Amino acid sequence: MSLPNFRWVRLSGLFWKTNSSSGKSDRINPFLYTILVVIVVLPEKLECARTNVNVCTTDDFTKGVDALVYEIDEANELMKIAYPLELFDRNMIDGRAMIVSFLTLTIGNNQGMGDVEYGKMLDFYVPPKFRRLFDGPAKNIVDMWRILGRPLENGGMVVGTIIKPKLGLRPKPFADACYQFWLGGDFIKNDEPQGNQVFAPMREIFPLIVDSMKRAQDETGEAKLFSANITADDPFEMIRRGEYILEG
Repeated sequence: MSLPNFRWVRLSGLFWKTNSSSGKSDRINPFLYTILVVIVVLPEKLECARTNVNVCTTDDFTKGVDALVYEIDEANELMKIAYPLELFDRNMIDGRAMIVSFLTLTIGNNQGMGDVEYGKMLDFYVPPKFRRLFDGPAKNIVDMWRILGRPLENGGMVVGTIIKPKLGLRPKPFADACYQFWLGGDFIKNDEPQGNQVFAPMREIFPLIVDSMKRAQDETGEAKLFSANITADDPFEMIRRGEYILEG
């Protein structure tokens, strides 16, 4: 992209673009870049942080794939950054894009910049062609309707909840709360901290949850869902928890 009359200042891997004569910003091609809008507070001594030192491994190609800061609103402390799509990691297996790479580049690196005192991502834009390289969710509302035995077109609203308090309920009070909700609702999920606490071990609480689900289904004539948290450090522990849930 040719940008005559613009001055580029390299700062921690980014380029700032300024036009002292017109004050205008050059248009960034949205099909070639992922656009990030962040709120940034920069220290007053920022001018001192700039450097003209050249890294010996830098060449024309590496400069061509640098992220571009193409708009700065100092009054509102807003900055817009364009990331060339070539920067984002791809799967070796199928060439698909990875959300972990997107988060690493757009958030992880920027939060670690010493010249930024405060940074917060407000919004981002991903070109449609690149967005289609992400896997996306494995299931959607149609799958939920199918499991609940509803029409696959306009199957209606699915009412869900998380039983509160998130921690502290013992097996029977928890299962009783599930039953009461299922008399009018459809879907319950474990909150993130809920797992295999000593006061509510999975081997005690899930048989009661299954019983509550069956009684609610018999009374309402409708299918009910429960999403169990099987998160654990050890993948074998996760598998065992999942197997136990399916056994119920």
